[in-house]
Amino acid sequence: MSQEHDDINDVQEPKRWQGLARANVLNTTTLKLFGYIQLADQKAMGLILLNSAIIPLAMNWLHKGSLDLPATISVITGVASVFMAIWCIFPKRGRRANKEINPLHFNDIGGVSEEEYLRIMMPVYNDHQELAEHVLKDVHAISQKVLIPKFRLLKTSYIIFFIGNLIAISTYLHLIWNSQVPFE
Repeated sequence: MSQEHDDINDVQEPKRWQGLARANVLNTTTLKLFGYIQLADQKAMGLILLNSAIIPLAMNWLHKGSLDLPATISVITGVASVFMAIWCIFPKRGRRANKEINPLHFNDIGGVSEEEYLRIMMPVYNDHQELAEHVLKDVHAISQKVLIPKFRLLKTSYIIFFIGNLIAISTYLHLIWNSQVPFE
């Protein structure tokens, strides 16, 4: 009897641990994705803060003779960079082409009544294969619809910031070297 009991435990334990391992991997992946979202939002807020300091400084240089061009470039750069950073922070708006509800996504959960949500979610929750499929689809959707656009917009904002301010500084240095502006 002891031998039979050991054989049963050998079969059941690996399956249970496999399920726990899958759940741990999915949990870790989800937390990592949300960490990336938070990182992108923090970087965008940093760009907004930096540009909100640079724009007023550049505006003080407007109407000071030949410094109008570098100051204007810097102001336009700051405004464009802030616009892209704000666009990065806010989630994508609009509806999907297919009306399929993802029972794990907050937007879809909030769009249905509690009874409708339970009607949709209970079969998914009680079938571990279907639940795993929905979790994986949710991870994919977060990557495709949230992370990739956020980092693309953040990258664009950084590029605008860098190139625009590089042009403004180069213009200022060019004006100084050509003695059109006294070094202040």
